[in-house]
Amino acid sequence: MAKAKKDSAPMELASIFEEEEQSNVDLPGAGTDDDEEFNRLLNDFIASELKDIDTEIEEKKEEIAADEKIRSVVREPEDRSRQDTPPQPLNRSAAKQPEICPAAAEKAQVKEQPQPVRQEPASLPPKSKIVLCEEEDALFSAFQNFKNAIETMAEQFNLKTPKFTIDEELLYPRYKPKVSPEFTNATLDGWDIILKAHGSRLQDLRPDAGDDDILNYAEQEQDEVLQLALISYVEVLIEIESCEIAYESRRVKAKKRWLEKKIIEEHEARQAKIKKYIALIEEQKFPINSERLVVNYFKTARKDPQGAREILVNNPATYAPIEVNKIPPRLFGLIKSKPEDGIKFNRIIGNFLKRLKA
Repeated sequence: MAKAKKDSAPMELASIFEEEEQSNVDLPGAGTDDDEEFNRLLNDFIASELKDIDTEIEEKKEEIAADEKIRSVVREPEDRSRQDTPPQPLNRSAAKQPEICPAAAEKAQVKEQPQPVRQEPASLPPKSKIVLCEEEDALFSAFQNFKNAIETMAEQFNLKTPKFTIDEELLYPRYKPKVSPEFTNATLDGWDIILKAHGSRLQDLRPDAGDDDILNYAEQEQDEVLQLALISYVEVLIEIESCEIAYESRRVKAKKRWLEKKIIEEHEARQAKIKKYIALIEEQKFPINSERLVVNYFKTARKDPQGAREILVNNPATYAPIEVNKIPPRLFGLIKSKPEDGIKFNRIIGNFLKRLKA
């Protein structure tokens, strides 16, 4: 029975050594220095892994900042010296005016107060109690302004009103890139109405006009509905990009947390295996420090697995010295252990470890 137990231990340890020997990963010991080294390597690894993604996010943030600067320029009041006559408002008796969402009402005006405070959105139907986050709320408000302008424009010119299906649920709980086509299709439908209603007056606007060109054109436009449609269209594009950056930031943070968790779990698993190796070797009652033997072996195996294995089976004392004082005396204690006995046990331990691979 005892012999069977003794034979099973080497076989179990053999499979573990065989698995770890193929790995080229350092297995730190349980000491404080090794834990500090692991934490440092963990932080360096994560920083290196996410460097490219962080750089991309910063570039996108700079693009958003540039867009915000463009919008702030458009919102500034026109130079009074250039205003010969005030712009004539649209005849409100001809058609109803579009509703402007409180969150972005100031954006459709030429002049506004600095740092406007976002107003509470209109009360939602009882079936919906969705509260959007900042980026998603700004996008939804900009789209609502665009939608209201297009619907009003379609009514003014007796055009078929597009059916917009975008609602708050699409942006809840947070924006995802897969919803971008919904906004693309909706804005294309809106531009179809704009071109049908004001195609002739938009001839001065280049087909490849950028956001700043559209905003500059809208600044000079006296038709309030068309002006709102153009401004809110640009704002939809800007807010989508803002949501994309927020999404990417959340993705990077989630990936970082996942990497940290995975690396720590793998580290803890390796630590548990090291303890298991130590326990199995200690069962043999060898006169050697099992913990030192195992930890030093795996540290060496990190750079040279094959060489570390050769040393382990031929001269294990390289990783941990044979403790001659722990060798039991022979002949009922009459013959004490000598250094030569240490050489013998070094060979015995090596043969034992060599059999573990069999």
